[in-house]
Amino acid sequence: MVISIKHIIVGALLLVYGMIFVKRMRVYYTKGKVIKGIVKDVKFNGKVYFPVVEYYNKDISEKSVTFESSMGDSSFNYEIGSTIELLYYKDKNKSKLFIKSRINNFYFEIICILVGIICIIYGFVQW
Repeated sequence: MVISIKHIIVGALLLVYGMIFVKRMRVYYTKGKVIKGIVKDVKFNGKVYFPVVEYYNKDISEKSVTFESSMGDSSFNYEIGSTIELLYYKDKNKSKLFIKSRINNFYFEIICILVGIICIIYGFVQW
């Protein structure tokens, strides 16, 4: 039986990355506060649309704040003037803001976990 250290290391790195990201997002989702925002603009970089949202939350600021999402979408899902839900999470040192519907879309990290498991198994048992 031949053990492939490269596959095991790559698999472990992918597995750890995916698990850390999913755990962090789970904390944001369970402990975050849902606030409403209004889509004020939608920016397009040639491939992906990025919504620009204005929101007000007395815990964050006394006046309305504009937030440009760093997570874009290839399809135009945002109508200007429509209301969307944002997820606000504040910890001791940092605060995070996400479009709530985008939080459930961490497919890349789940794929990293699955590929990591497959690489680890392949590293121990090569056919």
